[in-house]
Amino acid sequence: MHPRQTTRCLTSGLLLAAALLTACGDAIGPGAASRPIVFMQLAPGWRIYQVGLDGAAPQLVPLPPGDALYPAVSSGGLLAYVQQTADGGLFVVDSTGAPPRKIYPDAAVDQIAWSPNADQLVLALPDWGSGPGAGGLRVVTLADGGISDIASGLAEPTWSPDGRVILAVPNLDFPKRSPGIYAVTLGDTTPRLVIAPPPGQGIRGPAWSPDGSRVAYALGRYGMDFIYTSRPDGSDRKQLTWQENGLSTTDLKPVWSPDGSRIAFQREHLVCLNGTCSDRYDVYVVRANGSDLRNLTAAASWGGAAPTW
Repeated sequence: MHPRQTTRCLTSGLLLAAALLTACGDAIGPGAASRPIVFMQLAPGWRIYQVGLDGAAPQLVPLPPGDALYPAVSSGGLLAYVQQTADGGLFVVDSTGAPPRKIYPDAAVDQIAWSPNADQLVLALPDWGSGPGAGGLRVVTLADGGISDIASGLAEPTWSPDGRVILAVPNLDFPKRSPGIYAVTLGDTTPRLVIAPPPGQGIRGPAWSPDGSRVAYALGRYGMDFIYTSRPDGSDRKQLTWQENGLSTTDLKPVWSPDGSRIAFQREHLVCLNGTCSDRYDVYVVRANGSDLRNLTAAASWGGAAPTW
């Protein structure tokens, strides 16, 4: 991989996404959009990469051996990820060069989201996991490893910037909830439907903007999902992405840049070459007003999925 220029607050050699804040300063400051996007790639085996907006090739994030999935970067630059090995689990690594620290012993985790203060993580647990929290949301406190199950039947969580509310969507294997985005207020385990999709459509992957004024999400029908934003109550909905070249396009997992100017997301699309079309995942980025759409992993052999910023 090719190290990026130091003018983008990156250093050559060993680099974790976490190191950027010490180089760039405030995560919501003017230079925050230059912080790289971290994502997972099948390369072979699941590995975590990072890519900037400067057109340079994605760069491998050096981590211990073993499949590494579902990366999540905190506002302060900590990288959390799931390692699927015999002694795997949920790990957190910082920019000091210290080995990753295991904070949760089970690799049965589908998504991760940081609290604003980076002192807790909310996990989405798959139905095939074990224990009473399987298929729901569980909060883990980094300081002592304490856990608290806060809601069942929900997935794809995102934490509000003020730390009071977690948004999530129904677990696909939990048909008892109507489609939509639900809010769970900390201290109250009763989810409330706050953003309902239009009839016949589904909605996935909510993500709070850094200032809390808007929520990004994927909305549409199977094989045709696109990125939208709205106010947290669902009003003022705006579509940011559209069908690609008349072919099946599925945009999922939006995530805001730290300064709120852009949104990265995962696109599943058909790539056709010499009359042969194949399905592919790539990491795209678009400005929050829907302009300047770019594929950041087009040159990678596999592409990328599950971005975090």
